[in-house]
Amino acid sequence: MSNWLVINYENMYKEKLGVSKLEKSEKKFLRDFFNIQVDFGGKTIYYHAIYRFKRGYPSFYISWKIKNDFKRSFKDLDAPDNLILMIDEFSKKMYFDTMKAYCKVTEW
Repeated sequence: MSNWLVINYENMYKEKLGVSKLEKSEKKFLRDFFNIQVDFGGKTIYYHAIYRFKRGYPSFYISWKIKNDFKRSFKDLDAPDNLILMIDEFSKKMYFDTMKAYCKVTEW
């Protein structure tokens, strides 16, 4: 699952910035972020969001929590500046990916 997330977010990042290749620091950060087993890595945010969908939390709270978790983890892990600017897009993508995984819905 983590390889899928890394590739998915790398492609989104390239598409949004119109870049053909990521810098080494950005690529390393994304791979570490979605592969590490720390409290606020990408996998943890993903699984916590799915848990919140299961428990019936309101969707606005889930999207806010995902964005807040991304901000906190990017700040704690010293993310490159280009990635920090894309927190909104990353959190939206994570929200719809988790909704799709749990609810089997692509769009609302």
